[in-house]
Parts: sequence; C-alpha cells; structure tokens
Amino acid sequence: MDRSTQPRTIKQYKAMYEKGTVNFDHVMQRSYGHWDIKQQSKWIHSLAINWPVPQIMARPMKETVTINGKEQLMNVYYMLEGKQRSLSTFYFLDDEYKLSPKTKPAKIDGIEYEMADKSFSELDEEVQEAILSYSLSIMSVDATDEEVEELFFRWNSGSPLNKTQQGRAIMGTDWAIRFDELSNHPFIKEKSSFSATELKRATHEEAFKQTMLVLDTNDDASSFSAPSLLDYTERFKEDSENKLAIFQHFLPVFDYLDVAFDKKEKVLFKKIHFPASFIAGKYALDNDIHPEEFYDWAQQFKHDFNKPESATIKTKYKDFMGQGSTHKAKVFGRISEMTRHLESYFTNKKFVNTDLIEILKKRKVRNT
Repeated sequence: MDRSTQPRTIKQYKAMYEKGTVNFDHVMQRSYGHWDIKQQSKWIHSLAINWPVPQIMARPMKETVTINGKEQLMNVYYMLEGKQRSLSTFYFLDDEYKLSPKTKPAKIDGIEYEMADKSFSELDEEVQEAILSYSLSIMSVDATDEEVEELFFRWNSGSPLNKTQQGRAIMGTDWAIRFDELSNHPFIKEKSSFSATELKRATHEEAFKQTMLVLDTNDDASSFSAPSLLDYTERFKEDSENKLAIFQHFLPVFDYLDVAFDKKEKVLFKKIHFPASFIAGKYALDNDIHPEEFYDWAQQFKHDFNKPESATIKTKYKDFMGQGSTHKAKVFGRISEMTRHLESYFTNKKFVNTDLIEILKKRKVRNT
C-alpha cells in the first residue's frame, strides 16, 4: 500500500469537490448527517482560529470527469475518512446553516470576531478568509478493496469516548486534576459500588457531576442524563468560582463515608443512588452524626426500601427509580425520600460524638 500527503486549502478543496474530483460516495462511508450543530460549529471554529485538525484520507481512482464540457481522465478522490468534516465545511460555505448560538468568538491576530448564530456570509471578512485559507492535510492511499476494508476495520475498532470522557477535554486540565483527586479517594476506590469496568468508563465521574448539579443553585438543568451533564461541564469555566465552592464539599464527605463504611457498600453508592447517598452523608457530617450511627442507618434504609412490608420507616424511594430515573423530578424525589428517612431515623436519638474528630484524625482524613 502506497500513501502520500498533500496540503490543500479549504478554498482549493471545495473547488475540487465542485469540479467533481472529490467524491463522498465510497461504499464504506457512513451517510452524512451524524454531526449535530454543536459539532459542526466546533469544527468551523477550529478552522477559523487555525487549530490543528485530523487529516482527511482518500483513495484516488482514475475516472473520466467532464470539466467545462470536455471529458478528461483524472484522479477522483474517494474519501475514506473525513466526510462529516468535509461536507459540514462545504455546506457552511454555501450558507446552508448557521453556527450554534454558543459558538465562541474567533481570535485572529489579537482581535476577536463574533461567530455565534452566523452563516458564512454573515462572518467578518477576516474570519471568512481564515477559514478559506486553512490548509488541510489530505492523505492519498493507493490500496486494494481488501486493504480498504481492513483500514476501515482498524479505524473503527477502537473504543469511542463516551460523554463523560469527552467532558474531561471540555472542563479543562484544572478540573480534570480535581476529578482525579476524587476518583483516587479510598472511599471511591475501595468502598463505593462502582465496578472496575465502570471506573474505567468514568461512570463515577458522571455521578460526581450529577451530585454537583444537585448542589448547584446557579443551574436549572431539567435532566441529569449524560448529554445534559456534558452541557453542564461546558459551564465549569464560566462559573468557576461557584463550581469550585461546590467541589469543596466532596472530599470532607468522602472522608466521613470512608470512616463510616469498613468495606464495599454494594448498593447505596451505585450511580443511581449516589447523589442521594452523598447528600445523606453530607447531612450526617454537618449534624455531627457519628459514622457508626450513619452506617447503622444505611443498613436500615436499605432494608426499608427493599422490603416495604416490614419497613420500620415507610419510604416511597422506589417510586422515583425505574424509567426516566435521570429526570430532575426523580433525582430530587430520591434525595427527598432518603433525607426524610434519615431525619426520621435520628429523631430524638442521643449521640456521643466527642470522639468523632479524633476518629477522623486517626484515619488521616480531612476535617474541613
């Protein structure tokens, strides 16, 4: 298999497409339309600010092309990789869609130009020129049909990033470091309900974000689903002071829970229960409830919601599980029911908590 790489500006590349020497109909290519407006806008913005982008790959094949009424034998480049990027660019240049209202300004030569909610013709000339003059790297692959099939298999056999993993790039390095600190806490690694596979897929980070969203009075998101959490991640930088204040609650509560549970808690800290159980732990810590007493309550709560016929304290917690469990009403319903159960359990109880601070110190945990 031979390969070579040639640079082409966006303007030159579109001219090839219009001339008929670029073709996106290779049988192995998926259909156009898999990108939403946010993905298209991110791509166009990358071109405008001259950021590095992945190369485009094509298989050249000799075909007869009619140009200016004359038939010519030329290389037609059948695109193997880059269809969504290419057509998103061409359609934008033809004013077939506007960029997302959330598109950031393009900074060119130290000057910022607005791009949000604009078509190509509505952009400033400087931005138009930056896009048209962007130099793409196009790799030509001289390969057999069998080799092309093998290429597609290899390109698509990797594990794609899920929404939570994508969020790391969006939240930035500082927040990724903070989430690593939470992920590496002994409570998460040794006591929480997340399996090894879930930890690899960053399922626990999705639970962290759901919990942050519960505590976040600056945000009114109606869903706690993965796509909604990805949108929430985008707001970390613009609301950093508030988000950091929310983050400060996590480590002290994790420290408390690490003391309360001496082994893996297989139920309450699964993803679906995590926000409610975290809020319960925070309530206990804030009210000086002894970790051992909190553990005893946790066992009672599990019994009461799993076996309502013999429950000591009746709870409707299960009514807020099942289908649509990431909807705001169900998330807050679970939190409300778990907190109500916790408060009922500890009503009129007397505690001897003078040794709580010493327990935390001995375990080398935080007391802040």
